[in-house]
Amino acid sequence: MDNRVKLTLLFILGIDFFAFSQKSPVVNAIDTNLHIKNSSLSEVSIAAKGPRLPNKQKNSVRIPDDLRIDGETTEWNGGFQAYNRTTEVYYTIANSDDKLYLLIHAIKHAIIEKIMEGGVSFTITGLGDKHNDREAVALFPLISIENCKNVLQYSGKPISGEIGFSGASQLFSGKRELTKADYDLITKQTDLQKANELLSTYQREIKVSGMPDVIDTIDKKDITSGRKFSYYQSLPLRRHGFKIIGISNNDGINATTQFNDKGTYTYELLLPLDRLGVNINSLKKINYTITLNARGDDGRVGNIWMNAIYPPHQRMYLDLETPTEFSGEYTLAK
Repeated sequence: MDNRVKLTLLFILGIDFFAFSQKSPVVNAIDTNLHIKNSSLSEVSIAAKGPRLPNKQKNSVRIPDDLRIDGETTEWNGGFQAYNRTTEVYYTIANSDDKLYLLIHAIKHAIIEKIMEGGVSFTITGLGDKHNDREAVALFPLISIENCKNVLQYSGKPISGEIGFSGASQLFSGKRELTKADYDLITKQTDLQKANELLSTYQREIKVSGMPDVIDTIDKKDITSGRKFSYYQSLPLRRHGFKIIGISNNDGINATTQFNDKGTYTYELLLPLDRLGVNINSLKKINYTITLNARGDDGRVGNIWMNAIYPPHQRMYLDLETPTEFSGEYTLAK
């Protein structure tokens, strides 16, 4: 074959390979993480396994003896039980003889922002008998939108509505993908340690309902008209009648969120079974719903974009303003 023909074929094959690589779901998943330069094989592996994991968890799982609620997934060796395509999160539900545990992991920056700004509601039903079914809900994290933006800026994530590079409206309207120049500008301010420090500072409370033995530790006057009124009005689901307890509490309820060194985001929640009013012997299975809440919540303080007439990044905003959820059934591991 003539050398010129060989060179032409190689050139065409090179273009085809480049185009194919740009459409790879693994590349797209890592692209939204905004940390291509620092991505390890393990992060690529997680993104690759997503489509192959079940949409909902099928197995019963025991909580590891060395479990720590610290926003890391080392106890699970980087593995998750399912990848839900509706909410675009990895998750695992597990239990011990006296606790129920939820782990959520998000890679895409839009999903991370949604969890952070609207919180996750973990709703558990099937806690009573067939004549008196009960449900319990835990809502976390609880962070004002303003504080979320501070965290997102240091985490190296684009922020809906205000982003530090030109062409943002095109990016969030879906007209173009992030370029290398965009990544470089965003990651200049990235400081994951600072982002995690802010998360630890801002994550002060957990909201719960359907747990009769949990005592509401927040003065109702602060919520309705007191000196902390504006603060509580800035938190997710402010008008839904939850009890509010501190992140450090006497009920054994524990929760946190943190970024790992690749910029992906982990949520952990631990609930004592006795606070749900059940025990391992009386409960065989639960029904659950995991909801990524809308950030707006009836005109929530700080959501300046919700009532904009012509939002510049409408596709992004609609997702943030609309809750997404899925439901399943979990059989407790004995």
